[in-house]
Amino acid sequence: MDSNEKRPPDRKNLYMFNLPKDYEGRLKLVQDMAKKKDVTLLELPEGLLTKGHIVYRCNKHGRVCDTVVKRFLVFENKPKCCGNAAKIVDYSEDLIQKAEELNHTIVELGEGSKGKSLFYCPRHNYYSQPMSNEQYLRNDNGLKCCGDETLRGPRYTENQKKLKSQTYMDYENNLNPKARFKAGEQVAWINAVAATPEYKLYSIGPGPDQPKDEPIKYSTHHLYSFQKYPPLRTEPLNGFVIEDSIHKSFHGTMSKLKREGSGHKFYHDYTCEDLVEYLTSLLKRPYTLVNNEKIYCLFGWLYKEAEIKRAISCLNKRCIQLAPLVKKLNK
Repeated sequence: MDSNEKRPPDRKNLYMFNLPKDYEGRLKLVQDMAKKKDVTLLELPEGLLTKGHIVYRCNKHGRVCDTVVKRFLVFENKPKCCGNAAKIVDYSEDLIQKAEELNHTIVELGEGSKGKSLFYCPRHNYYSQPMSNEQYLRNDNGLKCCGDETLRGPRYTENQKKLKSQTYMDYENNLNPKARFKAGEQVAWINAVAATPEYKLYSIGPGPDQPKDEPIKYSTHHLYSFQKYPPLRTEPLNGFVIEDSIHKSFHGTMSKLKREGSGHKFYHDYTCEDLVEYLTSLLKRPYTLVNNEKIYCLFGWLYKEAEIKRAISCLNKRCIQLAPLVKKLNK
């Protein structure tokens, strides 16, 4: 990563952060971050590896801290003795105003939303336990002696509300299953896919560890991603029926294989070829010979080798059928 590039600000990007390969580049990053945090480096690990520990001292309070290299570089907040400047919000005016409205006395005032404050209620002669300022503000009655502790929703700034609203809208428009289809469209699509029974992977029964009376659950899978190809969301050709556990395993396995470099925690741009690749990989699993025929136990259900190969053959035909539509959408 270039030293001038903006570093990931949140925890989920901690595992996507890669240090430069050369020692000089890593040392420059550490020194730049030390200046930004206003700390003095006391001890550096050999080679400045990601899991090596850095020992540093806060120039303001003199506190000595110890953390790993990767965390020191990714998180830009200052040492604990300085507090996290991004999270400290001055609630003193709000607390004083609410305490006056509820006729409460502030015995001790804490700092920030998580700071602990002490309150006294003269009406009930009650001294509160140390409680966070945010909890007091969210409680309709302030203290439990004045009524039930009915908590309101968290207090957000206007920027936080806009950000959360935009994030929710992105989720609704792209990921939420209920938002992908209009009323009745999802059921109609599932029924249309089920009308072509050859495009389904059939099981011959439950495995040895599966209850004999357990009904098998099937899921209808989009061959081409509903997120990347919205016009294909209700296309019957863009569907294939597989057992629910195989469906979940496919999404989890392909996410791990293909999310690298995609910038997302999960990979959503699936294709028909991806399902073919996954089903082909299942043929490499252990099997049992029954009457000279290979039987696979996949997630508790039994499948014949011939059935899996038939499904792969049908998917290859479906890839050819959908190719013109996909090519048109990719333009």
